[in-house]
Amino acid sequence: IRKHLRTPIYAFFRPEMAIEYRRNKTSGKNQKHHMFTCAARGCKHRVARNLETQDRTSTKNLKDHAIRCWGKDTVTAALEMQNLDKARGLVKKHGGKKNGLLTTAFTKLKKAGARIFSHVPLTKPEVRIVKDRAFEKLMKSGRPETYIPHPTTISRDTKVLFGKTRRRLATFFQNYPGRIALATDAWTSPNHRAFVAYSAHWEENGEPVSAMLDFRELAESHTGEALA
Repeated sequence: IRKHLRTPIYAFFRPEMAIEYRRNKTSGKNQKHHMFTCAARGCKHRVARNLETQDRTSTKNLKDHAIRCWGKDTVTAALEMQNLDKARGLVKKHGGKKNGLLTTAFTKLKKAGARIFSHVPLTKPEVRIVKDRAFEKLMKSGRPETYIPHPTTISRDTKVLFGKTRRRLATFFQNYPGRIALATDAWTSPNHRAFVAYSAHWEENGEPVSAMLDFRELAESHTGEALA
């Protein structure tokens, strides 16, 4: 059932959903309902959805209650994300309570628009994954008409996309009227492999924007001498 409940409005309710039978006041019959419990701290209100009516997929009552508990701005920002998992993660991170930080978090995630590119191309094994039988079965499950391009097509399009993105970013950085901050971060993975990332940060229309410029595996430990 949960796979069909993907709109971000469900982020404001606990993932555990109950099923109850309630008596219809008009017909007197017991009808099946989904019961959603509000995830806000201190709120135990439950919203019922009748599964035996034409509006059994409606989220209006859920949205109305979410606005009362979390505020209209927060709910609107969450719905604009169009991603239930990310919305639920932010609600959990902010402690299940209404605050301005949550609204800001939803808005920033929606507007992030991070521009990412790297000059490290996909390896041949990574490209050939599209011809793997298990991968094809997964992609076409329930959608047999799904088109999966040939590895050569993916390789060619990736190189073209990379070239265009690199030129666009280079032109943007050269013409940007303000300052661009460059940052680097290096770390060692649990399996003792060293990596380093390079990123750029600037401001557009009052909003922070970031772009990852490169991500590399190092041949040796990320000491200051090695990075220099």
